[in-house]
Amino acid sequence: MPSHFFRPHLERVSRSFSFCIEELDGDFKDWVSLSYLLCRILDTVEDANWALPQEQARCFRGFRNFLEKPADNNDLRVWIDSFPSGLPEGEKKLLEAADGCFARFHALPENIRLMMRASILNMFRGMEFFSIERKRGTEFRLHNLPEVNQYCFFVAGVVGDLLTNLLAGASKREVSADHLLDAHHFGLFLQKVNLLKDQKEDEQQGRHLVVPSRDALLKSIAINADGALRYILALPTSERGYRTFCAWSLFIGLGSLRWMERSTIFGRMVLNKPPRIITKWIIWKVKNGIDDNNRLSALFQKSLPHFPAIRADTNVKPGTREKTSLRVYEGPLGDSQFQALGLI
Repeated sequence: MPSHFFRPHLERVSRSFSFCIEELDGDFKDWVSLSYLLCRILDTVEDANWALPQEQARCFRGFRNFLEKPADNNDLRVWIDSFPSGLPEGEKKLLEAADGCFARFHALPENIRLMMRASILNMFRGMEFFSIERKRGTEFRLHNLPEVNQYCFFVAGVVGDLLTNLLAGASKREVSADHLLDAHHFGLFLQKVNLLKDQKEDEQQGRHLVVPSRDALLKSIAINADGALRYILALPTSERGYRTFCAWSLFIGLGSLRWMERSTIFGRMVLNKPPRIITKWIIWKVKNGIDDNNRLSALFQKSLPHFPAIRADTNVKPGTREKTSLRVYEGPLGDSQFQALGLI
């Protein structure tokens, strides 16, 4: 499964991820690359400007079918042609290469393929739930922080789950329950940073994801950031490439939060990411301390933005799995883990 297939697509759909993934090597690097591209294809199904919900639902079903069994070329061509126009160029090119992605997926060793499939199907079920059941016309609105956490759990938290299990498959190690929980915190952290960065553009498109306020979301990010740091510090130093891959994502995310805070004028955010020179400094600083947990912890404390004081939200009553999007989740986490993640 040569890396040269993945790199052009990774650079088109996410330069930052493409840069970080170069720290990985061997089969693990290819597995992570393929996982990311499949998730981006699924993300395109969710985000495309569908004229009718039935068309999107049909496209969701097609994705699942191609994940469950090798794709028929004609069926795949019809599926690709069913997408609406106006997709970003990188996503269009990735869709055109979907046959290669699905073929490589079905050629994986069985244990890796089943592991990847389980996590991607959880993402699929969550995206389908929010897209089909919660979208009203052209507007998509989340209503409270637990619902925001559930949305982030499906679109990013399960990615932390996937990466952790792929690493375990590559190194033949067991994954502890606490480490898996922190992997989800890591995914929630990264996705919430994206929600804050993209808030203005999302709301212009009818996607109201930052609720009930930016301060409320920042309060919850503080908890997720702590979990993300624990996740990295628990990784063995022998996994230097993966530690760097994860640490860059965490600290660049923290840098983005601090920059958004500093560049907010009269309640309006002027810039949503730091200048390249600051990002380069973050990358250098993390790389130089990647083998030392004390240095990473100290850098983490220095990098934290101002988080609002965390107080209980008395307007939100604890929910249950059966009455939320969590009913579509199929995996090892239970109610106690959902509560720890703020999902119920």
